[in-house]
Amino acid sequence: MSIWANIRDLLGGDERLVGHPDVTETTPDDLDKLEPKGVILAGGPFSALDDMDDRARMGYSRELIKHCHGRYPLLGICLGHQAIAHALGGKVVRGKLGEYSLTRIEITGQGKGQPIFRRIPDNFNAWASHTDEVGEVPEGFDVMARSGSCEVEAMGHHRFETYGLQFHPEERTQYGGRIFESFLKHSCRVEADELNLLKYRELLI
Repeated sequence: MSIWANIRDLLGGDERLVGHPDVTETTPDDLDKLEPKGVILAGGPFSALDDMDDRARMGYSRELIKHCHGRYPLLGICLGHQAIAHALGGKVVRGKLGEYSLTRIEITGQGKGQPIFRRIPDNFNAWASHTDEVGEVPEGFDVMARSGSCEVEAMGHHRFETYGLQFHPEERTQYGGRIFESFLKHSCRVEADELNLLKYRELLI
């Protein structure tokens, strides 16, 4: 199931979601006009290691990430996770294993108790791609989860609601729906009884 479909089901319909028709043209000003409650940066076929300055491929990703960080709840998935690390001063490297496969995720001490991992066991199975990965988290971030093939499967900021996931919670991952639900409830401040009752566009993907 796609990220869009996961969030759509939690919010009760497509009208609660906003997607720009051409993401390479979305600027921070465009984003502010939407007044989102939260932002999700999804994965894609490009590389934060090679393409961050290629406007045709990555658009205004660097500017958007810096703009969102500390202003809007921000969740990056796969390429989005790596782009957050790159834009905020971390390090992206080639993965040791480039495969897309089922991976055993271990939530580390810093990740336990984090809002995005509420009601998630310390170990679970997730689908992940490791072509590129975060080799060093930016200043102010903690490593929240690891695996046998990647030391930074998840990261989160000490103060702001900025998170990155190397793995794909939308792809048959155990507890993936709970991760999205936690992001909506605890980061975007969508009340539990509002998840299927929102009457306006509140989330940008």
